[in-house]
Amino acid sequence: MEEEKINPIKAFFSRFNTVIFIVVLTILLIFCIILLKNNISQTGAEVLDGTGIDPNQTVFPEAVKNKINNLKMSDQNSGDQALPSGRINPFSE
Repeated sequence: MEEEKINPIKAFFSRFNTVIFIVVLTILLIFCIILLKNNISQTGAEVLDGTGIDPNQTVFPEAVKNKINNLKMSDQNSGDQALPSGRINPFSE
């Protein structure tokens, strides 16, 4: 008796298993795209509202600050470069 109730369901799933799989996969993909879209738009709104991370208030370690401050401009020549004989510095102007 119970076997008779289950057989049509088994037949349905065995006949349309590929279609069911593709439909479920498509629904999951659409759901993921909607979630990502909402997350990206929310993050953009937070940055525009000022509630997000402010890049001007980022804290750098002191060693990184010193390295940045020691960088030279393109028109300044650093004379402490030792090149092999017969070579010229391609970056010197």
